[in-house]
Amino acid sequence: MLAWHICSTKLDVLLLAAAEKVCYQQYDCASRLLKQCDYMSSTTALREKIERETGKPSSKGLRRKPLFNIDEAMMCPNPTALACHGELSFCQITQFVGIQAIIENVIEAKRIHIIDLAIRNGVQWTVLMQALTSRYECPPELLKTTIVATDAKHLIEGTGKRLLSFTQSLGIHFAFKIVMVSNLLDLKEDLFELDAKERVAVYATFAFRSMLAMPNRIENIMRVIRVINPCLMVVSEIEANHNSPIFVNRLIEFFSSSLHTLIDSNLHET
Repeated sequence: MLAWHICSTKLDVLLLAAAEKVCYQQYDCASRLLKQCDYMSSTTALREKIERETGKPSSKGLRRKPLFNIDEAMMCPNPTALACHGELSFCQITQFVGIQAIIENVIEAKRIHIIDLAIRNGVQWTVLMQALTSRYECPPELLKTTIVATDAKHLIEGTGKRLLSFTQSLGIHFAFKIVMVSNLLDLKEDLFELDAKERVAVYATFAFRSMLAMPNRIENIMRVIRVINPCLMVVSEIEANHNSPIFVNRLIEFFSSSLHTLIDSNLHET
């Protein structure tokens, strides 16, 4: 067996043992196991997971670094996120398939309204905008994007400004709206500025993964969407049980999922 295979196997055993200790709330023991992993690999992500599970640092040494909010990080056009998007082909494939489905359903529309439930850095809409500019026979009069969110309004506004600048370079009339609610249970259809002449499409990429543990959120969103009655709804989610209430099960599910395999393959190629 190759040396890196042996190292990888040891890491798997240590990480699973640490995850099991987290399940039993034996955080000091889990931290000691993670220290052993430090000699072979970085375990920052799992340590932060312990902190999110407990609401406090898992050891004194972890107090030096604040918790990492991945959802907020994905809203910023940082070089790391953009580099990952460029290198991980399955991310682009997921976006292209969804955007192509929208294009096919709004091909003849003069006014297009996109409702995005998780915009992140908005790079997916640059693909749609470029596709619309090549539609010489039926250019849109208006492309409107409405973002549904509960926090990070300043980051979403920054994304809107970048998209507006991009559309101006393409000559597209663009409108950017934010529907900000404190709780998704407060989401109502009358919060959306709808026009009978618009062709509406809903885009939800990895938007529901964090709602499964929150009662009635998804049900309320789907109720609102049914009332709006869009021509299309695009949903992309990871096919993995990453919302299990048991931490070790979520960890095992991720390592055995096709997502982990794809990430591993892409990183080895680069």
